[in-house]
Amino acid sequence: MKHTIIGKITEHIAPLYLTKELEVDPRDIRFIGTPIDFIAFKGLSQGRPEKIFFIEVKTSRTGALTQRQKAIKDLVESKKIE
Repeated sequence: MKHTIIGKITEHIAPLYLTKELEVDPRDIRFIGTPIDFIAFKGLSQGRPEKIFFIEVKTSRTGALTQRQKAIKDLVESKKIE
């Protein structure tokens, strides 16, 4: 239970960290929740989208993705996106 609460809190503050780490304007980050936590459209707020980030926040030490998240990662990496 404790780890679940910490995970939920981390998901809410993650955009503050992500803005610096990914150099993305906070207005360009959208919370999805599941199966991926966030999607960020770098440059969108300035009218010049240049990159899309799929972001999954992990608070566990392993940082392991779920099977569904791995499947999504594989789709993105194999460019099966429309």
